[in-house]
Amino acid sequence: MKNNAIYLIFLLLVVSSCKKTGLSTNESLVGKWNWVYTWQDAPEGPDNPYTPLNTGVGELLILNSDFTWSKQLSGQTIYAGIMKGTYSVGHGKYTPYKGADPYIYDSIIYYMDDVNPPISVDYFKVLSDTLIFSSGFRGMAGGGSKTYVKHTD
Repeated sequence: MKNNAIYLIFLLLVVSSCKKTGLSTNESLVGKWNWVYTWQDAPEGPDNPYTPLNTGVGELLILNSDFTWSKQLSGQTIYAGIMKGTYSVGHGKYTPYKGADPYIYDSIIYYMDDVNPPISVDYFKVLSDTLIFSSGFRGMAGGGSKTYVKHTD
């Protein structure tokens, strides 16, 4: 009986010490995100990066805990409320060639209400209060990056 208790305690310690890899929930994504800038794959200039100041457009991305989303431009929902739907979150690994270090990435897939297939896929990282989308996280060249900061009410 004593050996069973020791075995059970050991098993619980091992299981509780294991780190989860990958994103299994949307917890880090949930919230309202204000667009800050978008870098294009081009030299820095008056239009690179794009910002709300040089484009005249503000963008708010809302990701809810029930896996619904919406995107608003300058305070108005895009296309009079059509740009909304559901999303799913995934985790993957891509090795570009044998022996290369793999790219480990998280992704979000957006679905519009009553539309199939998905409308887009973004590869992302959440760093504290900053959300960054970039195809480079998946190992794909080009595309630049888009950065948001967490909206504070």
